[in-house]
Amino acid sequence: MMSVTFAVSSFVESCKAVLLPSFFGVETPMESSLQTIQRSLSSLILRFYGPDKSEVIPLTFLPSLPNIQEIVVDDAATAVAKSASPAHVVVLTSQALHALIGYRIAHRLYELQCPAVALMISSHVQRTAHIEIHPSATIGRGVYIHNGTGLVIGAGVTVDNNAFLESGVTLVGDTPSSAPYIKTGAIVRSHSTIWGPVTVGRGSHVGGNVWVTEDVDAEACVTQAAPVMQVEIRPRANI
Repeated sequence: MMSVTFAVSSFVESCKAVLLPSFFGVETPMESSLQTIQRSLSSLILRFYGPDKSEVIPLTFLPSLPNIQEIVVDDAATAVAKSASPAHVVVLTSQALHALIGYRIAHRLYELQCPAVALMISSHVQRTAHIEIHPSATIGRGVYIHNGTGLVIGAGVTVDNNAFLESGVTLVGDTPSSAPYIKTGAIVRSHSTIWGPVTVGRGSHVGGNVWVTEDVDAEACVTQAAPVMQVEIRPRANI
């Protein structure tokens, strides 16, 4: 039986080869990637759920790949459209895009009642991309993560289509049922925290370094007051 770390990595990378074959699967036959997906996923599920589920779930997951691919292609197109770099550079190097792809895979397994495996994939993504997205979160299409290092999207969070998130943003609640809801086209800038059952309205803008615990109206702009810098001139100590 292959190690957990190797099985997770092999599974995720083989999924990428199938989801975006022109970028990740150039040297790997599609049939080979599908076999690796089935074998790696079966190995992971066997550890936690036993032999029956390890046979059934991979056969249920594989037919989901075309739907996941459709969404991942949108994710990649959004990342490329908002970057000045060529498409192949963005797709191969964008940690935010890789985090979204990992999330899409983990989310489907979460739906298939395999939370342990889904969380292991999320942990793998966190280690490699430095972005934490809980597999129970719901993320729409066209969501763009800009320089996403340190981004946290917690359990139960909903992020609607075309939202814009930056590095260090934290979207969390005390429980999955009290998680934030980021509506379509909302922008949340770097190092802001949206905490609890808060709705950030459609097309609204949350500036950087803001702590939000109340609903934000549609098209509203929330910013932190500019800090006052105090400069005190002190005499130099005698040397």
